[in-house]
Amino acid sequence: MKKPVKNLVAFFAGEIGGRLIGFAISVYLARILEVSAFGILNIGFAVLSYLAMLSSPGIQLLETRNVAASDRVDLSRVGSILSLRLYLSAILLVWVAVGNFLFIDDAETRDVVILIACALFPMSVLLDWFFQGREDLAAVSYSKVVNSLAYGIMVIVLVHSQTDVRMAALSFVGGASAAAVFLFAKFGKSHGRLDLRVKFNAWKNILSENMHVGAVVFLAQSVQSFPPLLVGVVYSSQETGLYSAAMKLILLSLLLDRGLNALLLPAMSRYFSKGRDEMARLFAVALRALLTVILPAAVVGYALTPMLVLRLYGDSYVRAMPVVRVLIVYGVLTLVNTLFMTTLVGANREKQYTRAMVPGTIAGIIAVVILALLAGIVGAAWGVVVGELVTVVLMGIKTHRMLEWSVVRSFGPPVIAATAMFMALLLVNGMALTTGIGVSLAAYLILLISLRGIRKDDILYLKEKLV
Repeated sequence: MKKPVKNLVAFFAGEIGGRLIGFAISVYLARILEVSAFGILNIGFAVLSYLAMLSSPGIQLLETRNVAASDRVDLSRVGSILSLRLYLSAILLVWVAVGNFLFIDDAETRDVVILIACALFPMSVLLDWFFQGREDLAAVSYSKVVNSLAYGIMVIVLVHSQTDVRMAALSFVGGASAAAVFLFAKFGKSHGRLDLRVKFNAWKNILSENMHVGAVVFLAQSVQSFPPLLVGVVYSSQETGLYSAAMKLILLSLLLDRGLNALLLPAMSRYFSKGRDEMARLFAVALRALLTVILPAAVVGYALTPMLVLRLYGDSYVRAMPVVRVLIVYGVLTLVNTLFMTTLVGANREKQYTRAMVPGTIAGIIAVVILALLAGIVGAAWGVVVGELVTVVLMGIKTHRMLEWSVVRSFGPPVIAATAMFMALLLVNGMALTTGIGVSLAAYLILLISLRGIRKDDILYLKEKLV
């Protein structure tokens, strides 16, 4: 098996295994902790997501690229990166502890936030970026599985009631620590020991090189992490629990997003170097194929939402159903956005990507605040959709200027067919669920084929270029 194919298989194995185990843990915790304590836990995760970005500004992207670009391992730089991340993590943890005692009255919430924030330390020495740069995706995949397994085992052993939310936070730190130890040991076996001493000049250089990208990444991920915090502050931890349960369902389905990035970014970079015409064709066919798959999947997801929420989370999470249905739209937009992003970055248009992403992020944060205040967790979900939609539109404009692809040809047939499928699903609402989905899928396929939305030649072309 060729190395790129082996890497791709390893990548998907780790992603699927890690995400499925992680989602199973989330479902278990949602049921055992109940809505309010589950919300407290996810407030902690939201805080951690911001801290993780601040403690590793741009390093995950640029240092991965730097490792990939060099044949030799720069032990001094790797050690400096880890020591810098540890130093930043220590400062951030002190800030969080002080802020918690000043502004959070509830002792349980305060303890959970601080405990989860302690995961910054193992995350700081996590060498996944190094192994990704060395194209050792098997190591990265194994670390994700180790993380999820350790987390899951500790949860099963330690968490048995709603009062065990602190143990759930501690279990998360344990999982992160296990993954860090696994990769650190593997690195030491292959490349030797690292020097983690303070090196101010090296830290200064690393920060100056990575800070710009770090700011962009911070903005890009702020919209997703912002709603749980806002909802928790404005409403309650129970509302955060409902919103977070809905988002976890969508994030599980976005495994395809990671696969798209892994497949398309190298392909787009390769074909851009061969000529814009070839890249334009690859983009157009990939977009049509993507929409052909994800739009009917979204309609099916809409139909299955009540069953999935009740069977996975239980009756306590009924009010998460409309949130899931709104966030399905976010999931569709995110996948389209990934295709636009890989195209722009593959064509060395990082600045164009940034100029599209920043306004979308700002629009998303404003929309989340306004709509959450007006309509609660459903409004917060619509705010996330607004931000992603603005980003998709702006990126679509920039890719259109670069490649001059046909908007009508790409979006028209699958959107029309999916709209007809959704209408058919509503018309057969009284039928059994499986029958209704079958009838609506048949309507979609008939209309898609008649509109020549995707052809056999397109599928063969993608297979040739991507596989």
